[in-house]
Amino acid sequence: DPSALVTLLDNHDLPRVMSVCGGEVEKVKAALTVLFASRGIPSIQYGTEAGLKGEKEPENRGDMTFERGPLFNHLLALFALRKRWPSLT
Repeated sequence: DPSALVTLLDNHDLPRVMSVCGGEVEKVKAALTVLFASRGIPSIQYGTEAGLKGEKEPENRGDMTFERGPLFNHLLALFALRKRWPSLT
């Protein structure tokens, strides 16, 4: 069942999405929006909401910052949309 598969933009073994997008917050927002609108279960790497960067190890496994970064509110909105509209799940 494809709707039960986990989808992701990055993880601990890949460059962080913020780095892949050249540090451009609007590009990351667009990528996250596509992720949340696509079938499957979106997986968000810790630190994405804070805008953590990292091209390769060990930078892509950097320490967590507990700040509400540039993507925090966008992620909250995406979670709310998926909850409200079952067709997005």
